[in-house]
Amino acid sequence: MIRSRKPISEYDSFHSLEKYPVNRGMTILSRAMVLIVLTLVLVAAAVRIPPETFDYSKYEDWIAEFQTDIVVDPIDSSQDAIRAAVKLWHQIFGDEADQFRPYKAYYNEEHDVWLVRSKPPEVNGNVIVFCRSCFCFIEGSTEKVLALYGEKA
Repeated sequence: MIRSRKPISEYDSFHSLEKYPVNRGMTILSRAMVLIVLTLVLVAAAVRIPPETFDYSKYEDWIAEFQTDIVVDPIDSSQDAIRAAVKLWHQIFGDEADQFRPYKAYYNEEHDVWLVRSKPPEVNGNVIVFCRSCFCFIEGSTEKVLALYGEKA
């Protein structure tokens, strides 16, 4: 048995094509859920995780020995500090700077200094795996690189 349907041209408008009415309550609920999820995502993105701190006094000799006069872009987060340090290491070491990975940023609030360094040696079973060391100390208020150090292969 074949059912006959009206041709589209016989309908008054697109809305009259709807055989069943849309559940408006569900549409409002769906939109509200989307707004809530977007709000939560934006709030989570806006919350900054504070960086770990470091003992400035342990590095005062390094800062005195490896001083620079370099100034970098403003540092507002650990990602900014890492970006600035990696850029400097790439200028000095070229592609060899990638061997310093992974990087970690620390912040000393008392002295307003960022420390970006390569990952320290790892213990893998009974073997100690050494990676190449690098350090970059950046003063937060002046964006001045206080000291820069990296081991060249």
